[in-house]
Amino acid sequence: MELNEFLKKLGLRIKFLRMSKDINQSELAALVKTFENNMSNIETGKVNISMKTLVKIANALEVEPYKLLEFKD
Repeated sequence: MELNEFLKKLGLRIKFLRMSKDINQSELAALVKTFENNMSNIETGKVNISMKTLVKIANALEVEPYKLLEFKD
């Protein structure tokens, strides 16, 4: 899998989990302590996030970090 494809799938997974928790992008950004436009870039796969950010997002969504990596084809 190419990096760009991986980042897009990761972003879609984060968005899916966020929406399933009824949290908007602004709220998730606040929980992760980042800017809303940065969260948008993460969800659209435009940025390569650090493991630290991945863990912060997982904690904000109340899931284990590996759950963010469970992609469905």
